[in-house]
Amino acid sequence: MNRFLSPTRRGPRAAARRARLLSEFKGSGLSAYAFARKRRLAYTTLIGWLKRTPPPPVPVGFAEVELTAPISEPLVIELSPNVRLRLSCASQIALASQLINQLQKPC
Repeated sequence: MNRFLSPTRRGPRAAARRARLLSEFKGSGLSAYAFARKRRLAYTTLIGWLKRTPPPPVPVGFAEVELTAPISEPLVIELSPNVRLRLSCASQIALASQLINQLQKPC
C-alpha cells in the first residue's frame, strides 16, 4: 500500500485519530466488533487501545462528622477496600480533622 494513503501509526496525528475513534466508539452504543467493522479498523487494534486507555478518575468526597461522646473504641475510616485509617485517641482524630480540612481547600 502506498505510504501516503495509509493512516499514520505514530505521532500526534495518530494520537488524535486514536482519541477521536475511541470517543466515537464510547458514544456509538455499538459493540467493539461492530464499531471496528464499520470504521474499517482491526478489532484487535480497538481492543488494544481500550486496554491502554486509563480509566476515568474516581471523584473523591469528604463528609464532616462531629463526635459528641468520647470514643471508647478506635475510629476506623475506610479510604478504599484495602486502605483503612485507624484512630484510637482524640488527638489523632483532631489531627485527621485538620488534614481533611486542608485537603478540602482549593489550591
